[in-house]
Amino acid sequence: MVLTVRAEANSNLAHVIWRPVNGQVNETWTGFAVHRCTAGAPPTIDPLPNPICFQDPSGADPTDRWRIQDFEYWDREAPLGKSLRYHVTPLTRGQPVAALPDPAVQSPLWSQPVALTPGSGKIKAYFNRGIVAQ
Repeated sequence: MVLTVRAEANSNLAHVIWRPVNGQVNETWTGFAVHRCTAGAPPTIDPLPNPICFQDPSGADPTDRWRIQDFEYWDREAPLGKSLRYHVTPLTRGQPVAALPDPAVQSPLWSQPVALTPGSGKIKAYFNRGIVAQ
C-alpha cells in the first residue's frame, strides 16, 4: 500500500485527499491520475479533468494525461445524489495509466463511497456557485 485515499462531500462538491503511507513520498512520482467511479449498472469510471494544465486552458485534459501535482482534488463536476468513489494512481515519468482495479474490491487506492446531498433531517443546505474562478 502506497497511499491512503479519503473523500468528503457536501451538497456542492467532493473533496478527495490522499496521503503517502508513513509520510514517505516516492521521489520517482511525477503526479497522480484521479478517476471517479459513479455507481450504476454498470458503474462508470472516468478520468477527472485537470483544471491546471498547459495544453487546454478550459481544463478539459484528463488527469491521466496531465497529472495532478498535489495531494488533493476538488471535484466540481460530481453528480448530485449518486454514490461516488475515487481512485488515485501515483505516476512516474513516461508511465501510462494501467487498468484500474475493480471498485467493488476493497483497495487502499479507492476512497470510501460518498454522495453529494443537501443534508439529512429537517435542515438542508443548498449552495449557489455563482462564478467559479480557477
